[in-house]
Amino acid sequence: MVRAGNLDEGVRLFYDRINKPTYYQFGAYQLDIELLRALFLDGEDKPPRLKNETWQGWTLNQLANTYGQTGQPRLAADVLTIAIPIAEKLGEKGNVATGLANVAIHQFITGSLSAAENNLCQSIDLCREIPDEFVEAIACKELARVLLYRGEWQETEQKLITSQQVFDKYDATKTNSISVVRAYRAQLLISIGRFDEALKFADESLNVAIIPNRSVYGGERDIIRAHWILGSAYRMNNEMTRAEENLAKALNLCRQINMVDHEADILLDIARLRYAQNDFKDAQEKAEEALIITERSGYVLQGADVNLFLAQYALEQEKDKAKAKQYAEEAKKLATCDGPPYYYKVAYEEAERLLEKL
Repeated sequence: MVRAGNLDEGVRLFYDRINKPTYYQFGAYQLDIELLRALFLDGEDKPPRLKNETWQGWTLNQLANTYGQTGQPRLAADVLTIAIPIAEKLGEKGNVATGLANVAIHQFITGSLSAAENNLCQSIDLCREIPDEFVEAIACKELARVLLYRGEWQETEQKLITSQQVFDKYDATKTNSISVVRAYRAQLLISIGRFDEALKFADESLNVAIIPNRSVYGGERDIIRAHWILGSAYRMNNEMTRAEENLAKALNLCRQINMVDHEADILLDIARLRYAQNDFKDAQEKAEEALIITERSGYVLQGADVNLFLAQYALEQEKDKAKAKQYAEEAKKLATCDGPPYYYKVAYEEAERLLEKL
């Protein structure tokens, strides 16, 4: 259809029959990118050449989300900045709110915490004006992630509880947010040392993700996320066998669908597990694999964590203070983000302590 010039019919066919299985179930992101890019006859810095502006906005959003899944968050954010003005022009406040939340997700992982928080707050305000309780809860749970990295534990937990209360009104066959918000709560609980509670929420996240008639918007991504966080919680709880099982599952499934945005986190937790098992060679190899991903994709927050691990490794195992200092300085630089209070607080302070020690 696209080759024949029927772009509008083509995008509807893509939406009706191709997008949901390829994106949400099979993780065929590269295929989606190739099909969507065919609609951009004037280049990706301009809207796709579709007659219907609503479909232009949808196509831009979907291309951006797919770029995000393939480790190209900055490109994803650039595409979304074209989509939001289209929704504003059409007076589609719901789509504006969703677009602001989506662009914030990509800004967050690249360390633009101030912009991410601002866009999420705007999204929440719009949702309250419309009103749209569900999209507001989505923006609220993503805002909680920003607050988590800023070290605002109490506010993070409150926003996640509020979001979960909204999502739990819905059926798990209709939305994957029921699984996602539990995974986020588990991440918070790991960060503050409440490991038993973290295991409970991570287990709930997995159980929702694997139901046979689960939401089409979930699929393998939710299963991978839950296994990763379960593995992380088990490791912190000193249950190494269960940690190994879950992290291995997470990495295997992650690589099957090329889920780049979580791979570095999983590799880093495996590196930490190997270090605890005194398998220092594999620990270093896994951390270095993670570092390559963070540098290639511009994952600032993940990069700070990986550099911190490698700094500690260089200091303790290689007895190389110069190398350790180099990694620690890079970790502090990445963790700075937009500067306090919009910074990755825990990593920044850990890097500072390590540099003082060195």
